Amino acid sequence: MSDTAAIFIDGENLFYTLKDLGWRIDFDKFRRYFEEVEKLLIYNAFYYTSRPFIHGNRRAFLDYLIFHNYTVREKETKEIKDKKGKVIKLKCNLDVELSSEMVLTIPHYYIAILVSGDSDYVTTVKALRNEGKKIWCVSEKGFSLRELINEVDRFISLSKIKDRIKR
Repeated sequence: MSDTAAIFIDGENLFYTLKDLGWRIDFDKFRRYFEEVEKLLIYNAFYYTSRPFIHGNRRAFLDYLIFHNYTVREKETKEIKDKKGKVIKLKCNLDVELSSEMVLTIPHYYIAILVSGDSDYVTTVKALRNEGKKIWCVSEKGFSLRELINEVDRFISLSKIKDRIKR
C-alpha cells in the first residue's frame, strides 16, 4: 500500500495559480506523471470546483475529467450582495469538503497528493500525518503559503514538472 495515492485538487486554487503562470495542465498527463514518473498506484483523483463556475461555464471540462478517471465534486456558488441587493462577489469555499474527503478515504491510500497552496489545509495535513500518511503538495512557491509547505512531506513545484504536464 506504500505506493497507493489519492489526488485531491482544489480546482479554484489551481485555476488561478495556472492563470497567473500563463499555462494550462493536461489532466491526463498530470495523472500519468504520478503513475509513470513517481510510480504510484492512484486510488482516485478528486477535483473540487464551484457551480456555476466562478471563472466561466466549463461543463465540457468537467465531463472531460469525469471520463478520464477523475471524481468531480461540485458545490453551489454563493452570491454576496450589498445592502441594495446587488451581487458584489461570488464565493465558493470547498476547503471543508476536500479536507473531509481526505480524512474519510484514509483507508484507501498511503500518500495524499494535495494540489493547492492554501494554508487552510494545514490542520488536515497534520491530522493525516498523525494517521501515518505521507502528504505531497503540488503548487507553486509564490502561490503556496509557508505554513503548508512546512507541514507536508514533499513539495512539488508545478514549474518543475511543467514539461511533463502542460497542455
